[in-house]
Amino acid sequence: MVKYLSVLLLLICSFTFVFSQNIDVLGYLPAYRFESVSDIDFSGVTHINIAFANPDKNGNLSAFDKDIDPVVKKLKNDGIVVYISLGGAAVYGQLAANWKKNMSSSFRSIFIKKIKDYCRIHDLDGVDMDLEWDNITDYYSPFVLELKDTLSKYSLGLTAALPGTFRYSQITDQALKAFDVINIMAYDFKGPWNPNNPGQHSSFEDAQQSISFWKSQGINHEKLRLGVPFYGYDFTDKNNVTSFKYSEIVAENTDYAYLDNVGKKYYNGINTIRKKTKLVKTEKLKGIMIWELTQDAFAPYEEYSLLKAINEEINGNENVITNRKFILYPNPFIDRLSVYFNDIEIENKTTLKICNLNGKTIYNKPLFSKDIKINEIKPGVYFYSIISRNKIYTGKIIKIQDNR
Repeated sequence: MVKYLSVLLLLICSFTFVFSQNIDVLGYLPAYRFESVSDIDFSGVTHINIAFANPDKNGNLSAFDKDIDPVVKKLKNDGIVVYISLGGAAVYGQLAANWKKNMSSSFRSIFIKKIKDYCRIHDLDGVDMDLEWDNITDYYSPFVLELKDTLSKYSLGLTAALPGTFRYSQITDQALKAFDVINIMAYDFKGPWNPNNPGQHSSFEDAQQSISFWKSQGINHEKLRLGVPFYGYDFTDKNNVTSFKYSEIVAENTDYAYLDNVGKKYYNGINTIRKKTKLVKTEKLKGIMIWELTQDAFAPYEEYSLLKAINEEINGNENVITNRKFILYPNPFIDRLSVYFNDIEIENKTTLKICNLNGKTIYNKPLFSKDIKINEIKPGVYFYSIISRNKIYTGKIIKIQDNR
């Protein structure tokens, strides 16, 4: 009997190991957007990096002069691990000079003590290093190694945010391995710095390549979190390429939540975020990282939340959120319509039919392309039908005047 119970217990433990995959959900939370904390459902978040703290010339840290204590207390009461993220992309001028001085051999130990004290005073669990590009100097690796030694003595963690497919030459193998986890910034492959090259800045292929790159640098999959963006870039005006929040594109039209671009606005929609989350599970990574949580869709659009999609995918709900067979967009439109199919079965041998309010057919053509030019009808309200395999899907569209 004891033998059979032992076998049963072993089977139960094995089952639990296989099907209970612990995946970190790390979200960056900018201190300059603390006012949005009440909008966020943190129930599916395991880790938060408060962004960003930077030193003055004497090494004293400040996170945009914000009081972080009330937010840290709230998060930790919810059982969330909270780190302070140091640096950020906007470190230049005097701020960059402060970093260079404080990481130098003459001031390094004093600065590291202040970082450790900052963590203990504010009840933080560790430090995330997010210095980037020109701020990665020859001081970086010695600084990281000494920081690691000090933080470890106080059971404080150390992570880093690093580019998707690029390793700074100044980061030694020893320094790289000092990080408990690397948060892969698998985004910004395109952006305002190259306005003549519009396109997706964080594709699924970018995610795959980023994971492969960091594995090739000798980093175990269990020390990697895949970064995903809750924002996009608008290349509509190449003289003024700007970023936008995911919430803003959803507010334009909730159908856009399932796309990755609308015109020359590029972002990650629900389906791609789900696909990337599934990749994290398949690759057995430490977790997923989000820049940044306050850009998500909140009430009244919480149904379209990317954080919600991530947690549903992690918890085994792998169904696509939308039950739509297709999405016809933009709506309203000017002279072009695009079709995105969620159901490949209706993608082939499909016809688009458009009727006016009196039921008269004014457009009826096969969908040879997903991008359709329709400039022969006047501005107004119309009914459409997608006809495929003896099935008909109907809806309403609006054509508006081109005032550009």
